[in-house]
Amino acid sequence: FIEEVMNGTLNYFKSEIHDPNILFVDDENATFISDVTLTAWVYGASGAWTIDTVMDFKKINGKWIIGKWDT
Repeated sequence: FIEEVMNGTLNYFKSEIHDPNILFVDDENATFISDVTLTAWVYGASGAWTIDTVMDFKKINGKWIIGKWDT
């Protein structure tokens, strides 16, 4: 995946977040849930793909850091 982004095989042009929800577990943990539509050029074809996204965040030294990202 990373190699394809780096060599230009996979090019993302746009991402659109749909109906985001943030669930605060406590003062230091939260979960972001949303559908995300990615517009990309892949292997010579362009298109848009919508994926379910769940990201867990942890607050470290006052900043929110991604701990886990599931799609």
